[in-house]
Amino acid sequence: MNDSGRPNILWYCSDGQRFDTIYALGSSAARTPTLDRLVSRGVSFTHAYCQSPLCTPSRASFLTGRYPASTHVYRNGHARFPSSEVLVTKLLADAGYDCGLAGKLHLSTAKFGEQRYDDGYRVFHHSNLPVPDSADDQNQYFDWLRNEQGVDPHELYEACPIFCGPGVPAALSQLRWCSEMTIRFVTERRNSPWLMSCNPFAPHPPFTPPPEFLEHFDPNEMPPPLFRESDLARQRAFINIRQKKFEAVDPSGPMPDKTQITADSQAARTYKAPQQFNGQTIKAAYYAMIAHIDHQLGRIVDVLEETGQLDNTIILFHSDHGEQLGDHGLIFKGSRFFEGAIYVPLISAVPGSFRPGCAATRWWNWSILRQRCL
Repeated sequence: MNDSGRPNILWYCSDGQRFDTIYALGSSAARTPTLDRLVSRGVSFTHAYCQSPLCTPSRASFLTGRYPASTHVYRNGHARFPSSEVLVTKLLADAGYDCGLAGKLHLSTAKFGEQRYDDGYRVFHHSNLPVPDSADDQNQYFDWLRNEQGVDPHELYEACPIFCGPGVPAALSQLRWCSEMTIRFVTERRNSPWLMSCNPFAPHPPFTPPPEFLEHFDPNEMPPPLFRESDLARQRAFINIRQKKFEAVDPSGPMPDKTQITADSQAARTYKAPQQFNGQTIKAAYYAMIAHIDHQLGRIVDVLEETGQLDNTIILFHSDHGEQLGDHGLIFKGSRFFEGAIYVPLISAVPGSFRPGCAATRWWNWSILRQRCL
């Protein structure tokens, strides 16, 4: 699929995946055979920390190679991305790469549809949220549901739990759609190398994995969140600092019922945390979402192998930030620099450049990509 001799790049970025979610890297609760395979054939970075525990500033940072203090992108909800910043995908496009995206970009607010930048992407399958919101007319995942699956997205998601529980079937999920768009892109015939950004919304809240994945995870077998009674008083000192869960609670309590959910729309349930929750129940759903990510990534890797592209494809896997997941009595993301929020997985499989199966504490110099790709 690439006659240029330069390597292809599969850049896979999950949304809100903490480090302790991969079996091969020490997580006994995880079921991740595909990621374990990448660990064995690539380099796993054991001390990878994102530059912000929020989506937009983190994505602005890793797409430009610059700190939030340099890009001046500090929070979600920015009206626009600075035109002076240059994305690495633009550099690769200028160097002859055919660039595509499926899922999120989220360099600025996407509430009413995210504007395009000089981003280098020829193919742009955009879907910021997998649930109905004010930007439905720009959600290409919804187009796929309607036109190719014969499903009304509003009816599909109306039956989903508001916060945690079994979600839509895997075959109709945004994650599946991201994989389908990625597979279509990487199997196009072309003379140039390609870069594909696969950016699903999972495992971002709400914690609603496909039922066929959730059934394999027992809350009673999940490790409890990191929590001490002193966290309750300690977090009250930061209650006025922006955080999705403003007040810490004991994460060993019951799950909320519908009357205790403050989210008043499908979109709001992605960022409004309930007043109480059970950390182990949430973890079971969260790790089921990770298993689904692993399965869908496996479909892409299998296609690369079947088409003879795997040994000439750089695979980068990481996340934009982590998830509190009950630690310190908090869930979701926000302005807390705890390990759960900023410590993320980072796996790099670069054929012929590193010894397979090794671990590293620091990210390599971008000169390696320049030598191989630019």
